Formats: sequence, C-alpha cells, structure tokens
Amino acid sequence: MVKIISDSTSDLTKELIDKLDISVIPLHILLGNDEYRDGIDITPDKIYEWADENKTTPKTSAVSIDDTIEMFKCVLEKDRDIVAFAISEDMSTTANVFRLAARELEAEDRIHVIDSENLSTGIGHDLKLIGGIISLAQHNPPVRTVDNAVNLLSPVAVVKIILPFVDAGIQIGV
Repeated sequence: MVKIISDSTSDLTKELIDKLDISVIPLHILLGNDEYRDGIDITPDKIYEWADENKTTPKTSAVSIDDTIEMFKCVLEKDRDIVAFAISEDMSTTANVFRLAARELEAEDRIHVIDSENLSTGIGHDLKLIGGIISLAQHNPPVRTVDNAVNLLSPVAVVKIILPFVDAGIQIGV
C-alpha cells in the first residue's frame, strides 16, 4: 500500500488529512529569534498576528532531515511505499530533504518525491484532486502507478489513470 506524505504547506484540514490518511511533516516558522513547527507549535492566526505586530514577514526553513527520516522509516517499516509532496523547489529545499532522507534510508525505489511546483494551498488542491488515487492506493497497486498519476496531475489525467481501475470493477471514491 502507498502512503501519502506532505509538508505542512499543503494547508490541508484535519478532516481531509484523516479521511485520506495523509501524514504531514512540518516546515519550521521563524518569528524573530523563536522557531516553531508549522501546525504543531503555532497556528496560522498566531503567525499573522506576529507579522502584523512586527510589520514583517516571518521566515521559514525546510522540514528537518531527522523528522523526515523518522516519519519515512516508520512508514517503510509497515511495508508501505511513499509518495511525498513538497512545496515548490523554487521556494524551499524541502523536496531535496525528502530525497536525502530516501537516500539515507536506502529506499529511493520506495519513496517518490513530488515537487508540487506550488506554494501553500496549491499542494492541498493537488492532493484533493488525487483523492481517488489515494483511494486507489488502498488496493495496493505498484507505487509507480500512483507516482505516475500524480506527475500527470490534471483532472483529465486523473480520470485517465483511474478509469482503467473503474472499468475493472474497483470502486474509487473521489
């Protein structure tokens, strides 16, 4: 079975995370000299409040390699492959951290990193589009099937990937 992992910039609701069994690795938010894990130690409201009070934009740093290795290792130990979504590589080194973790775990064949080419909710939009593919993953296809579908992300492409499974009688929920 394939496990979907995203960095915290996906801005997914808890309901959607639970429904689609997505794990989230937090980016780090730097507010002055204080560092927080996005979505764990600090909320968006607190970030906006700080930005308003300080008349500046908070800084961020990529996910930690240690947090990433720990999460990936736990998933791999459950005999699940991983498709990991990251914020745009033009804006963050998160995708590279995901690749380095895969290399460290000697699991590059089982961990497929997707550069979302998006910021913030753009990743969440992509993940919503592949809700059916995530459901498909529960039927244990090769991880490349899920990875290829994600790389083609568009509503038409998603339908083209899912349709053969529907034709085969596998129920897919989107």
